[in-house]
Amino acid sequence: MSLDFSTKIFEKEKIVLSNTEEYIVRGGRHLFPLLPKAFEGIRQIGVIG
Repeated sequence: MSLDFSTKIFEKEKIVLSNTEEYIVRGGRHLFPLLPKAFEGIRQIGVIG
């Protein structure tokens, strides 16, 4: 099973949790200016939590 994804907007980082490699994007207010480009073409989103 692969826990990788692709992104052209954000910088992703590889982490290891319980001997499993996963990729994440660390958040922060400095990323807010990138949001319009990241949501370009997106018609619907879902929020969990």
